Amino acid sequence: MIFKKEVAEGRADGRSEGQNRARPGGLSMLAQGCKFQGKIFLHGDARIGGEVNGCVVSSAVLTVEQSAVVLGDISGTHVLLNGRVEGNVVASEVLRLSPTCVVTGDLCAKRLIVEDGATIDGRVTKLGQNGEAKVGTLPIAVAAADSKKSSSQNPKLSRSA
Repeated sequence: MIFKKEVAEGRADGRSEGQNRARPGGLSMLAQGCKFQGKIFLHGDARIGGEVNGCVVSSAVLTVEQSAVVLGDISGTHVLLNGRVEGNVVASEVLRLSPTCVVTGDLCAKRLIVEDGATIDGRVTKLGQNGEAKVGTLPIAVAAADSKKSSSQNPKLSRSA
């Protein structure tokens, strides 16, 4: 999948490889099969493959892998979702939803990329210049896996009652 290759090469968030290497903090990882309960603060790039029951705060690129389950809010600069999240997600720069992600909660980001197949059950808002949310004004870029697919196969967006 191109998405994983972009993340591995440090380009999914718009930075070049050289910029990716210059960031301090290394790579933090919670592997598949591992569980964490509580609030976790991550400095530098991070990957979650296991289960988190609590809040996740990241200062760099946070990747929630397909095997991951996060039961709590996520906050970060660049957030890439592949797994299941039950909580609100805030990204100060880019929030990217892959075809395998399922989000139950509100999304707030400066820029949102929703790939074909992603599922969202919640509200979508735009993060303003001062960090405040602006309801209903988020520019959504839909990255279709195949440009020949019909519009009826676009990501499922619904609003919780």
